[in-house]
Order: sequence, then structure tokens, then C-alpha cells
Amino acid sequence: MRPETAAALHDMALAASRIAEATAGVTFAAYEKTWLLQSAVERQLGVIGEALARVRQVERGFYDRFADADKIVGLRNIIVHGYDVVDPRVLWSIIAEKLPALMKLVDDMLREAREERL
Repeated sequence: MRPETAAALHDMALAASRIAEATAGVTFAAYEKTWLLQSAVERQLGVIGEALARVRQVERGFYDRFADADKIVGLRNIIVHGYDVVDPRVLWSIIAEKLPALMKLVDDMLREAREERL
């Protein structure tokens, strides 16, 4: 794994863990009412999408391991460029249904990279 790929994967892991930390124990109703939390989540989802786009540029094979890679990068584009159409319910469902698997995949890839260096 190239260092740039590892750095981007690390950024993804950090952003995902920040989302998990910020939303732990939070209900959708509370999330929907808290603009600051929504902004934080959107920022971290943007980081995840941008980092994955960088992985695509550096090592396409790692990018292709993400089943929803194009959707993840596309979400980043919607958050940044289509901010007025971002639906909190969609983001909440992504956090609940997709984030844990994403975190596991990224952690597995980073573990593989560490094992390669040994």
C-alpha cells in the first residue's frame, strides 16, 4: 500500500470514528434538531468522500474494495455542492446502516498495511 493511500484511509477512519462518537446515544429526533451536530456529521462525511476520491486516484484496487465507493464520493459532492438538498434522514440512515461496515473495512485495510510492513 502506498503511503498516500494509507494516509487517506487513516483520514477516513478518523472521520468515521468522529461521527460514531458524536452520534453515540443520540436519537434521530435530537440529531434533526441540532444543527451543530448535523454540520459536524456532514463535515466528516465530506472528509470520508474526499479521502476515498484520493484513494481512487492513487490505488484504484483499494477504491474498488468499497462496494459503495462511487456513492460515498457522490455523497461528498452533494454535501459540498448540493448542500441545500441534504436530507438529514438519509444521512442518519447512512450513519446507522453503512458506517459500521465502512469502519471495519477501513480498519481491515489499515491492519493489512501494517502487516505488510512487518
